[in-house]
Amino acid sequence: MRKRYAVALAVAAALLASGGMVYADPFSPADAAGPAPAASAPVVVTLPTGDKVRVTGDGALIPASGDETFEFYAPRLPGGDRIAVPVDVLDDVRSGETDARLFNVDALLRNGYTDARDVTSPGRLGKSFMEGDAGESKAATKVTVTFSWLDGSVPAAAGGIWTNLDTGDFDFFDADKGTATVELPPGDYGFVADMAKADGDDYSDVVGTVADLTVTDEAAELTVDGTKAKPVAFNVDAADAQPQTQSLEFYSHRADDDGIGSTYLLGPKTKLHAIPSEKPKDHKAGLTLRSELASPADAANPYSYSLFSVTEEGIPADPSVTVHDDALAARKANYNSMGAEADMARANLSYHKVYEPTAYQPSASVKVPSQRTEYYTADPDVEWSLLGSFEGANDERVDDVLHHSGAMEPGTQDMPWLSGSALSVGVSDPLFPYYGSGMERWPYADEPELLTRPPMFNTGVEGETITSWGLKGQAVISKDGKELGKSDDGAAVTAQLPEDDKGRYKATFDGEREATWTPLGTRSTATWEFDSAPVTKDTVLDLSAVRFTAAGIEGGYASADKPQDVELDFTTQPGAEDRTCADMTFRVSYDDGKTWQDVTIERDGDHATATLEHPDGATFVSVKFTAEDDKGQTVEHSTIRSYGLK
Repeated sequence: MRKRYAVALAVAAALLASGGMVYADPFSPADAAGPAPAASAPVVVTLPTGDKVRVTGDGALIPASGDETFEFYAPRLPGGDRIAVPVDVLDDVRSGETDARLFNVDALLRNGYTDARDVTSPGRLGKSFMEGDAGESKAATKVTVTFSWLDGSVPAAAGGIWTNLDTGDFDFFDADKGTATVELPPGDYGFVADMAKADGDDYSDVVGTVADLTVTDEAAELTVDGTKAKPVAFNVDAADAQPQTQSLEFYSHRADDDGIGSTYLLGPKTKLHAIPSEKPKDHKAGLTLRSELASPADAANPYSYSLFSVTEEGIPADPSVTVHDDALAARKANYNSMGAEADMARANLSYHKVYEPTAYQPSASVKVPSQRTEYYTADPDVEWSLLGSFEGANDERVDDVLHHSGAMEPGTQDMPWLSGSALSVGVSDPLFPYYGSGMERWPYADEPELLTRPPMFNTGVEGETITSWGLKGQAVISKDGKELGKSDDGAAVTAQLPEDDKGRYKATFDGEREATWTPLGTRSTATWEFDSAPVTKDTVLDLSAVRFTAAGIEGGYASADKPQDVELDFTTQPGAEDRTCADMTFRVSYDDGKTWQDVTIERDGDHATATLEHPDGATFVSVKFTAEDDKGQTVEHSTIRSYGLK
């Protein structure tokens, strides 16, 4: 499955499409144009409460910088958008006191808003997610849903979602003093019900369950009995493991795995509970649990856990999950420095094609350099994307370091981050099937598009991609000297093409940065000249770059006194028809690109080697490459201060 990423100039957003719980087309025309967000930074959406979520490159959400601990509710609906409602206003949203439309992240972005507080007419955002999609029916039967809290009392807040298991119709219901009433036509229904207790701005407890109900022409009742609830948690081998974030979803799917879900992303203090249920008939229903745990901050041997579990046959008598270290994927994470000490925010995404995640879940941050052991759920159906984020020169600009580790297997392996290697322009790594880097053509019927965001400061190490946001500079797509698209972001540009347009295109990028986490990689440039023709599906362009690695680099620096072996690999974008190298050149600079020296390389096909002898007094090495493929397509890219010398 590939999640669509658009470097749109009018709406710079990465919006999710397709999957088990289907999202609406995020690129449908806006009802009305609002103020357009800038394309020079990762998209941060401010909710009416002032809380912020960042839209990551693969369409998932993550609490924005400074708001990593805020908790939110995210319903999952057929054909619905991503919703993020802070739990402290959920009661107001359910009651209608606060407009639910202002928490629809996709609707805000579609209409050009990155701050919900700027929306003067919420009606332009479309229908509220609270309205559901119940259709019309003349015959209806009264169904009463009765809630009781953990101690048998009336819950402070309770409600849920129902769905018709045949038609897919759905709607929300809200309890008043522990009782909710819905009118439903006869049929088979799946219910998701939950209740919560507030503790200040956060929840102290969340309780939920699932149930099936066949509605006839006689009144029916459902009971959500909190006194029967059981704790929901992961039990791990480490006795001192401390919760970081936890995501709990109660869901009910139809036979085609489309369905409804009620998701909470919560902090470490909230206690989770589930009421055991009967086994659903001919469909899946239950809960998913995603948790991040970590060692105490002062631990001599730091560790973390990133865990996923799902129940598909209802909620069992004991919904907690015990996992042992030897059944997990243990990764010895080594967070290498690139020339400076820094703090890296860490978050993880457990991707299941049926039980899709709502957000990257923040884990314990790490110091760079440092080491820790990280344990991950080992499941062939669960792929892991591991995200490390650095702040740039200001709070609105970050570098994202992404490891897409795929489905992990049990056992211990090394997992280096940043790897102490050189920085250079790259193409997306084969291990990244749905993050936001890459260059593609999309086949919209009347306005096909070229979308490009190459990694401008990559380590060149397989299994790792660095996405730089908001580079100062410019990116342009042109054809025959005519500009088709232009951006003030030096790492991203998109172009709308005339229908049936084809030929040779040029994409140029020039981006500068002042990264707080490294003195390296101050500027990169890249120019691709490539052929493209109309396509019938989203298509990865067969563009290439020269992957660069250099021996002897530690912490971003190599010895200035020793000859240094380097390797160059001609690499085509994954997912495209593989190209072969017809020609390659390599140059270096020791004065930040003012002058360049040719380097003799020994090339055998797509692979080349060279040896550098650095001049006296050199402190940084800048690199420049050219390459031509077997179709005559060309690339030229350079990076200033690729690595340092000592």
